[in-house]
Amino acid sequence: METVPLYHGTDSRILAMSPEERKIFKQDCSLATDFLWALFEPYYHGRCKVPLNEPGMEGCTTVESKLIELKEPLQYDRDPVRYINLSNALLRIDARKNGSALYQYDCFYLTNLLDRAIRYAESAFAFGEFGLNAYRLLDAAAMIKFSKWEPDQKTTLAIEKIKKFGEADPCPVVLVFTSYDPENLRMEDGRELPFPLESDSKIGFSLQYRGYLDIASAIRWNIKEARKKLRKFEISS
Repeated sequence: METVPLYHGTDSRILAMSPEERKIFKQDCSLATDFLWALFEPYYHGRCKVPLNEPGMEGCTTVESKLIELKEPLQYDRDPVRYINLSNALLRIDARKNGSALYQYDCFYLTNLLDRAIRYAESAFAFGEFGLNAYRLLDAAAMIKFSKWEPDQKTTLAIEKIKKFGEADPCPVVLVFTSYDPENLRMEDGRELPFPLESDSKIGFSLQYRGYLDIASAIRWNIKEARKKLRKFEISS
């Protein structure tokens, strides 16, 4: 049976790891994230009063997330990107800790749209989204300079490992799968697919794949090749 091509955006350095190396790196990411979360969580869940700054409301206050107190040390007014990256990472970490099925990172993920796979590949430089969460917190913490920075030796080594990986030259790639069992596909949150995938679908899905998938047999495009293929698809459609 003909299957719809599915894509996986990643970094070739991750593919070069053995399964055991990937398992250990994921454990390091988890260790670093838990340490960093303890520093950021009071800001993420905390609340503070701030001036309302609305015409006619002078002297009034409103309640905001305490996270805004980190805007100044992160130089938000000069460049908001680091603060936004931190906020997004904290949201994903919090969702994972609360059991959201969208942020568990325990499955192999695919997508039916090449442009989405390209975006995933470009953001995989810190060991996929799971590593990116830790890296974004590390990046922000380096500017904030928390006074209570006391990681143990194992956590220190994990932090150094993540920082080194995230700051090395990225190698984004897209894998193309045409041979797989459609019965093993699930929606991103683990639900059954409500309808069969169609090759001309313009609706993008992130999908779980449950079962063995031969990564070595996938077509591999570097990011330049993937973008070139995308342009051809856009012209043909």
